[in-house]
Amino acid sequence: MDANDQFFGRISELTRLESIYSAPGSGTCIVLGRRRIGKSTLLERFCEDKHSLYIQFSSGATMESQLEIMATNISTLLGEEEIHFDTFGDAMDAIGDICKNRKTVIVFDEFPYLVECAKDVSGRVKDFLDLVLKRTDSMFIICGSVMSVMMNEAADPSRPLFQRFDNIMTLAPLPIEDCRGFHPNLSESELMDVYLMFGGIPRFHRKMSGMSYDDILVQLAMDSDWMSMEANLLIRSELNNPDAHERVVDAISNGRTTATDIANGAGLPISTCDKYLDDLVRIGIVGIRKPMMGASTRPNYYILDSITAFHREILSKNGSRLRYRDRDRLAQALREDVATFLGKRFEILCTDFFSRNYLCDEIGSWWGKIDGEDTDIDVVAIAIDDNGLRRQVFGECKHRMKPVTWATLNELQDKVKHLRNVVNPTLVLFSWSGFKENLLDDSEDMGVMLIGLDALTGREKAPPLPPIPSKVA
Repeated sequence: MDANDQFFGRISELTRLESIYSAPGSGTCIVLGRRRIGKSTLLERFCEDKHSLYIQFSSGATMESQLEIMATNISTLLGEEEIHFDTFGDAMDAIGDICKNRKTVIVFDEFPYLVECAKDVSGRVKDFLDLVLKRTDSMFIICGSVMSVMMNEAADPSRPLFQRFDNIMTLAPLPIEDCRGFHPNLSESELMDVYLMFGGIPRFHRKMSGMSYDDILVQLAMDSDWMSMEANLLIRSELNNPDAHERVVDAISNGRTTATDIANGAGLPISTCDKYLDDLVRIGIVGIRKPMMGASTRPNYYILDSITAFHREILSKNGSRLRYRDRDRLAQALREDVATFLGKRFEILCTDFFSRNYLCDEIGSWWGKIDGEDTDIDVVAIAIDDNGLRRQVFGECKHRMKPVTWATLNELQDKVKHLRNVVNPTLVLFSWSGFKENLLDDSEDMGVMLIGLDALTGREKAPPLPPIPSKVA
């Protein structure tokens, strides 16, 4: 299979689109998602077996050029030659005729590029939806990578398209199990590490599809410009004052985690920095680690977007090494640096895994001092079990070569004993490299959850929450 033809996952998204298409009457949908998340690929797959008009607009193009794009696609669908439109209204009238004559899926891909060409575009689309589409059984979809523009069109009461779309679908990154098909040559542990580097962004997995793990590392080092471009475009396409936002990201990448420290590192007033942090959280570049169980009341910030994190924490800080041309030695040198990076990303993945597989009222981390020393607990959650009981859950995440032993469990037990208001805690160990046999043998009787690679990569179901232990560990 050609890498560009690979399509994995998105079953629930396709099912939802099919339900909109199959419902009586017309249907409308907005598809949102960051760059490279797979919006276009999803919609192309959805349209494959349907009478459809798929129009992808161009960045920076004039309205005349956009009309030429529309004319070309419409003439191809109708099997006619030399269609020409003088105005956007003429093009929409032609699309209306198509929808009246036959059930059709209309897709306007990269809709923000069309909107920026003329002020009346959204108003003319509104008229099409109100006066034409609703009298047909056709379906109209808009999507685009500039999420701020897309949400403004749909959610701003002053915009013509406010409340005109019955369905809004936001594409999340693919889970790791859906990325396995891109990497048939990788072991489960290597798949995990690649996923920690790229996240669930299919375009990046497709780019490295079929490579060995070392070849992926070398390819990232020797061809790092594309990752730099993607990391920067994600900010510059969405936010005003991107240079200041990038200073905030740099401060977090350099280890600053609280709003005050980040503001100082970025050279910004705290009120301005707070706004920029909100912007970065909104578009998925920065995440918030919620304090739990009496931790500091100030949340911690971290780089959520995997590409941004890898670019800034590995590639940018190893610029001189990346010019080295001995591929084997370069891969080995990068392995050492990447290991620390992956350990941090593994904690993020484990937290996400727990929140996706267990009903949680709250989830975050604990950090503070025990016996005068700074320490933390990676995952802390209030989960609801099958009996509706609230459970206090404490977890440690270990991304290392050796299987987890009793020592890790003992350390976690000791930390939990020092916390206040803990009742019947449930302890969880997440491990990249498995567990020692004696720990496996005793964990079930102790009510300790052991979650390894098979569960984390989707090869087996997540274990259920154990019964409440008869006594505090």
